[in-house]
Amino acid sequence: MQALAALVDEVNLKKTIGFISVIAMIIGILAGVSQLFPALGTHSAFYGIWASNYSYPVPNGKVEVDSTTEYFKNGSYNYLGQVSIIESTNKGDNIFVYEVNATGDWNNDSKNLYIKLQDIKSQIKRIKINSEEVDVIALKEVMVLPKIEDVLSKGTNEQYEILSYSNDEILLKVDDPFGDFFNFVMKKTTKRFQFKRS
Repeated sequence: MQALAALVDEVNLKKTIGFISVIAMIIGILAGVSQLFPALGTHSAFYGIWASNYSYPVPNGKVEVDSTTEYFKNGSYNYLGQVSIIESTNKGDNIFVYEVNATGDWNNDSKNLYIKLQDIKSQIKRIKINSEEVDVIALKEVMVLPKIEDVLSKGTNEQYEILSYSNDEILLKVDDPFGDFFNFVMKKTTKRFQFKRS
């Protein structure tokens, strides 16, 4: 156990928590669809389940997101997904894989989609330190592992520019925490994201 704790201490989980905070805005990307509608409201084109699978660059690494968001007529949404935080070092990659479940509110106008996070829960499922697999269960016995909700406050708002829309695919644009813009695609689906069980 001491060796395991020492290995993780070498990476410095406080630094990792800071790295995780970089992707706090990513969970804002629980969002997905719209078209050019004239007024603020919840338009029926949003209703249903939308999937996304993309990566997001951050300093010294990237974030990978695989998820679905289900939009409801009452202006609420449910998000299910996996978020992988990958940090590259000279000793190998540090990888933290989270299962994420979130809920919130949404609406849109003619140019933008707006969401507000109401609740989020995450659970770390896999860790690699210097490209070596770490026993998550054993690690939990010696230290408290960081969660995404530790750095992402309830009530967080986000805005997405609607670039294009079709019945089964939507292209959105958002700025990251560093002020750089990137695009991502949401695709209509009939199934919610399924967590893989080991």
